[in-house]
Amino acid sequence: PSVVRNVLVNPRLTEELVVRLAARRPARPEALLEGWRSPRWNVRHAVRRALVFNPYLPPDAATTALPLLTAAPRRPA
Repeated sequence: PSVVRNVLVNPRLTEELVVRLAARRPARPEALLEGWRSPRWNVRHAVRRALVFNPYLPPDAATTALPLLTAAPRRPA
């Protein structure tokens, strides 16, 4: 978890890489929780979605994140 925490604060990290980390299976729940706790990446819809759909995310974090998925930013058509 401490390695993931340090990676998430790296300014060169892109959203695509964070989504790949969040969607990775199998994953340690502690590492996924670091992604959920990150204020920089927690607000990104793609990251939240990858975390919620990962079965290794602890259920309490998933139930907290699930209602936030419906509030996704709408993109113009």
